[in-house]
Amino acid sequence: MPPSVSRKLSYLQFVCALMIIGLHTAFARYFEPNAPWTVDLNTAVRNVYDAAISTFFFLSAMLFFRSDRPRTYAGVLKDKARTLLIPYVLWNALYLAHSTLRHYLVHGVWPVLRLEDVLLGLTFQPANSIFWFVKTLMGFVLLFPVWDWCVRRRWPALVLGVGAAAAVCVASLEIAYESMIYWLPVYLMGAYAGRHRRALMERVPLFSRRLPYALCAAVWAGWALLRPLGHAIHYLYWLPAPLLLWTLADGFASWPAPPWWIRASFYLYGSHLVVEHYAVELYLRTMGTSDISFALGNVLLPCLCAAVALVCGAVVRRLLPGVYALFTGAREKQ
Repeated sequence: MPPSVSRKLSYLQFVCALMIIGLHTAFARYFEPNAPWTVDLNTAVRNVYDAAISTFFFLSAMLFFRSDRPRTYAGVLKDKARTLLIPYVLWNALYLAHSTLRHYLVHGVWPVLRLEDVLLGLTFQPANSIFWFVKTLMGFVLLFPVWDWCVRRRWPALVLGVGAAAAVCVASLEIAYESMIYWLPVYLMGAYAGRHRRALMERVPLFSRRLPYALCAAVWAGWALLRPLGHAIHYLYWLPAPLLLWTLADGFASWPAPPWWIRASFYLYGSHLVVEHYAVELYLRTMGTSDISFALGNVLLPCLCAAVALVCGAVVRRLLPGVYALFTGAREKQ
């Protein structure tokens, strides 16, 4: 991957990590009672932040399928065990230990944990709830030969993607948000872009004029405000959102080489729920619960939470680099 595209990718992933942290920190309940305009602003900002989830699915598929080197199914599973499965188990174990200790410190008694609950928390029902994303991603990896066959032939991927999107839009089917079907269209879009449109996706800049970028920004912002019109419309917004963000991220290509903390998007994703409570407490004690504090919190809260997580990460990375590598899937070495 050209250095300019690599920089663009790293900065975009960092921004998306901040957006996801924003979804898990900037809650209206922290600032009650609130003025109506602050709730409306928070809703609009959260709708914009939602684009980060589909973008991560898209980028994961694009990077996975852009490789031309021959790969065996066993080799893929071995590689993803290092980058996904091991971090998945470790982060869930850390979150389970942290929540157990915090329960004891707050209530004075240890919570009752059954072995069944612990095993489920490390596997199928992640204790660190946001790791549903990694679980779903591992599901896509397990079916890698199917997606590879579909994407190589193009039309099966189109049929599957359109069919899955149509199924999700039918409310009566109640397709689960965390299911592979829900995210299959955007995953196949990323896989197709990586396999067949790599030259286009890695062109910098994508456009020579500013108008296309302005249109992308307007569509992204405007479409994100359509959520009140229904689930189907907001779901359809998620599908092109990664392409809009990838286009708008062109400016990152000329930025300096990203430091480690910019490239730590996976670490931020995994760690932010562990430190989220402390970051929120610090913010509320410092800024209060006024309407202005709530409005600013849409941006400041995720930044503060990320800063707290990165300070902890810097210490672990410095003192226990092997542990940091295990928790992050050794992504710095890639």
